[in-house]
Amino acid sequence: MVNTKGNRASVADPGPQSPPPKKDEITATSNFGDFQNGVYAEALQGVTSRYPFDFASIERKASETLPEWVYRYVSAAAGDGRTQRANVDAYSRYGIVPRMMVSPLKRDLSIDLFGKHLASPIFMCPVGLVGLCAPDFQGDVAAAQASAATGVPFTLSTFSQSPMEDVIRHTGETPSFFSAVPS
Repeated sequence: MVNTKGNRASVADPGPQSPPPKKDEITATSNFGDFQNGVYAEALQGVTSRYPFDFASIERKASETLPEWVYRYVSAAAGDGRTQRANVDAYSRYGIVPRMMVSPLKRDLSIDLFGKHLASPIFMCPVGLVGLCAPDFQGDVAAAQASAATGVPFTLSTFSQSPMEDVIRHTGETPSFFSAVPS
């Protein structure tokens, strides 16, 4: 592997790391591929992405970051982990074929749903107990803020750690939904 200065770098040396984005650096975009293109551009400059892309790295980063009791809870995958293993196995059989040179210059990914016009068919899915995964136990609020910053519609889980009223005010003008799961 060769780093940006033309010197050999060991595989263990990840090279320069890009800093995490500041809150005001994340903006909604009409081209949802801009984020991916930014990651590619950084990689071409020898910058290792700050985002893990494979399951093992995501799991390792979670175990290093979360308090041990939280990691044990969320990594248990709702029981014996059978469904999680099946999902990882199923998704490992699929690949994404980039088509950067064949896409039209202008695309419209927008949809009309529930009387609202949305820029993309992508939603932030509800994640139960995500509040546990944030340092301040306000993961639902952080997810709502990310939704507002990106313009991606937000869905609050039935199993939110924070009251709905406290979370939803952080979504701003971004459409918000609630996932009702009877228990």
